[in-house]
Amino acid sequence: METDHQDGMLETRLVQVRGKVQGIGYREACVRHAQARGVTGWGT
Repeated sequence: METDHQDGMLETRLVQVRGKVQGIGYREACVRHAQARGVTGWGT
């Protein structure tokens, strides 16, 4: 996702991912991928 932060605006999106997690380390892998793409936020 590319955004122009020059105007001082912040893009906000609500994303919900549901499903049965079977792999160990899934949550950590998601965090790594999000950080690599500059995504910030929180999880429950």
